[in-house]
Amino acid sequence: MLFDYVDSGNSDLSAYSTERYGNFSGYVQDLLDVIGLLQLSDIIFIGHSVSSMIGALAEAAVPTLILQCSDDSIVPVEVGEYLHKHLKNSEFRLMQAKGHYPYISHPEETIALIQGYL
Repeated sequence: MLFDYVDSGNSDLSAYSTERYGNFSGYVQDLLDVIGLLQLSDIIFIGHSVSSMIGALAEAAVPTLILQCSDDSIVPVEVGEYLHKHLKNSEFRLMQAKGHYPYISHPEETIALIQGYL
């Protein structure tokens, strides 16, 4: 299943509210609402950057793979380490990939790490 968070992609921009989406909690609740409405279970959530943070907050207790680029100009290694420290059942992998889009710049490494985790 694919979906766009409010204020991104093909979402209805008129649904945006600063009260609801001024922090992550509104986005997290949207994700939990979709999961509940569709009665989903055994979910593999794939998100990038902020989206992955929303997914992690939505269900911090489920097993989580954290892929961190070794030299990311947007998200430093300390962010990945922080997530790993604070998310139960997380596995942290520091990638050889540099940059912010490892699935584009280093798809082989990204795929291998995800397959190894699964």
